Amino acid sequence: MYPFPYNDILNLRYPNREIETAFPDKILREAQFAPFAALTGYEEAVSETARVTEQKMIPDESQLEALNRKLQFLKQHLSHTPMVRVTHFVKDPKKEGGTYRIQILPIKKISETEKALLFLDGSKIYLHNISDLQSDIFPESE
Repeated sequence: MYPFPYNDILNLRYPNREIETAFPDKILREAQFAPFAALTGYEEAVSETARVTEQKMIPDESQLEALNRKLQFLKQHLSHTPMVRVTHFVKDPKKEGGTYRIQILPIKKISETEKALLFLDGSKIYLHNISDLQSDIFPESE
């Protein structure tokens, strides 16, 4: 072996006994020297950036007319509490854009003041976010 300059002190006990007794378990003592994540939140930020959102589509005049006809028909048949399949846009809370969702719910009311569809479960979908309405009660021409 090569002579080391500090060979005489390498195997001495640590002079402060409090530190040695604070870590009676060797694994706990070694854990304090474990590597740490220097970039906390980096993985979450990368996955959030990679998450894809859609842009809200603006309906043309013919789509708006068709939606209005369906809404008027629904308004006349609310007493039957029809099931409606609503395709609507939901804005993403963290970034620009959002997603389109489809919900099938029994409609309770069309609120003119809130400009929204109100459903029996208490949920609400605003009319400006709706891109399509479908229901078994609509005439075949719709």
